[in-house]
Amino acid sequence: MLLALIGAVLIGLTLGLLGSGGSILTVPVLLYLVHMPDKLAIASSLGIVGGISLTGAMPYAWPKLVQGGHGIMFSIPGMRGAWVGAWRGGQQ
Repeated sequence: MLLALIGAVLIGLTLGLLGSGGSILTVPVLLYLVHMPDKLAIASSLGIVGGISLTGAMPYAWPKLVQGGHGIMFSIPGMRGAWVGAWRGGQQ
């Protein structure tokens, strides 16, 4: 459990310092340290990294420094791609 907590802190630090790369660290932490099944780890990492990113964006959203239109423009196709990828991944 301690290793999983250390992994979680490293994921947060990576996202905070670099702004990306969270999923590439989150999935192995969930797989090998938390012993989560692979497909569940992949899906869970999406929620974890999304939540961390949302939390990090909040200080910029309040003073209106975030352009919501660009976020929507990128998020809708991204969500569609995630749905298609999950659907295709389930057809093994």
